[in-house]
Amino acid sequence: MPRQPRQISLTNGPGSQPTYTLSIGFTPDLLIDLLFKLRSSVVLKRLFLLPLLTVCGLLAPAAPTQAQALTPYVLPLDYDLLAEQGLFLANEAQQLAEFQQYGQALALAQLASQLAPNDGQVLALLGGLYLQNDQVDKALPLLDRARVLLPDNARILFALGS
Repeated sequence: MPRQPRQISLTNGPGSQPTYTLSIGFTPDLLIDLLFKLRSSVVLKRLFLLPLLTVCGLLAPAAPTQAQALTPYVLPLDYDLLAEQGLFLANEAQQLAEFQQYGQALALAQLASQLAPNDGQVLALLGGLYLQNDQVDKALPLLDRARVLLPDNARILFALGS
């Protein structure tokens, strides 16, 4: 047995005429119909919400923003200390070369030349080790630069002459 629809009246105040009258009935057909209408209206509201928010965002005045950025910590380098370490490595490479361990000596001399690139002794040592390993194309530019830095060094002149 179907129930009778229930009526609800909305008024503006006591003693005034009803403004809105709403009939609600809970029959199964009406309930299913109401659920389908609600579902379709929610979908339409969702589809309408994105363009509405986009337009509102585009039309809104631009507000100034504040931001923070993280900058990396950069360790200050002491170039004098690096050059000193390069000379120490060059001395170690020289000792290894005297014991005919040319592979290890060459590796240390390469590192020493990176730490002390403007030291003529280091460049001469690296150039001599390249000559010892028959890498003349790498040795000559290093020996020429060492000769510019130390023009009267007999070891550099001898290596260039050979």
